Amino acid sequence: MKQFVLMCILLIFIVPAMAVDPVTINYGNFGVNDDFTGTEEFDLTKCDIIVTYTLDMNAYVPSPGTEYSTVGLVSSSAIGYMASGAPFAANTDPLARDPDDRLVLGAPTRLDEDSYDATGPDTVVGAPIGTPSENFNFLFDRDGVSAAEALEWWAVDGSTYNTAGFYNVEIAFHAISATEATMFARINGLAQGIYAVAAFDGPPEFYPVGKTMDSGDITRLRVFNFLRGAGVAITNLTVTGCLRAQEVEIDVLPGSPTNPINKKSKGLLPVVILSSPDLDATELDLETVFLEGAPVKRIGGRHNFWLVVPVDLNRDGLMDLLVFFDKEKMDMSGLDDGYADLVGETLSGDSIYGSDAVTLVGRGGF
Repeated sequence: MKQFVLMCILLIFIVPAMAVDPVTINYGNFGVNDDFTGTEEFDLTKCDIIVTYTLDMNAYVPSPGTEYSTVGLVSSSAIGYMASGAPFAANTDPLARDPDDRLVLGAPTRLDEDSYDATGPDTVVGAPIGTPSENFNFLFDRDGVSAAEALEWWAVDGSTYNTAGFYNVEIAFHAISATEATMFARINGLAQGIYAVAAFDGPPEFYPVGKTMDSGDITRLRVFNFLRGAGVAITNLTVTGCLRAQEVEIDVLPGSPTNPINKKSKGLLPVVILSSPDLDATELDLETVFLEGAPVKRIGGRHNFWLVVPVDLNRDGLMDLLVFFDKEKMDMSGLDDGYADLVGETLSGDSIYGSDAVTLVGRGGF
């Protein structure tokens, strides 16, 4: 049986919210068949995510068919990646342009240049864009080109040709809604582009171009790689982005097993935020804590004090925090799914969220 322990009210001065900064994680190096999925979850709705790595296909000669490697981001319902292979590397010619290696953004249902559908991070125009077969920075030459070809606009020594099978890849992911995202790539420092009709000696009409992810839950994205083809390797697989909010346990109406709430009633709703070995609830930035849109109740008028009570609700030796919310300020429609959701940040800027089941009642209840 949970106990509702009321202690002396603690008055806390407001502490200004601190910005949530992206973090950078270097996952290291990986070889062929060394499949990997990171444990850290990144939230694309909080900030853009940048994935970088160096791809080494120098020793890769496909036989008899091309095997593609993929590196990108994945969740239970969203995925986007860069696919790389060497479909023509067995026929290299140091005296002419011969596109040995191919790098293309992909998603499971949209694999090729034909499905590029974005011309800016927030601009989705639909596919296909221009003439997908006439493109720039999708196909790369491992060795040299003729003297005449070296003068063409597309010819960048060490980037589009003379690559030796090495590619510095950067994939930028950007949220355009709560469940949708775009991705754009730079390979050896150059963006990808597509011509309107046919390639000519000048930049493509659509430059840069990108692709939408197969989207869904973009708040729990993890980096992954799937390397295939003898000799393929990547180094310095690095992700920069905002980590997903830490989940915390909350207890709405402490002492009640069913948490009955009448959406039409008024007054204050008590909620306990429980501490854990990973989170001290008394170190939350109360300015950022909201329950279904309602802020933590203040008292003291212009003095801006918070109405909070420290209490070890579950008797685990860690001090939890009882907070109060004004029901009239809550978005009551948020309870229709049977849960009350709380969000906030710690004083160090880390995001937290918590949820507790509630029972909606027409009469009585809290």
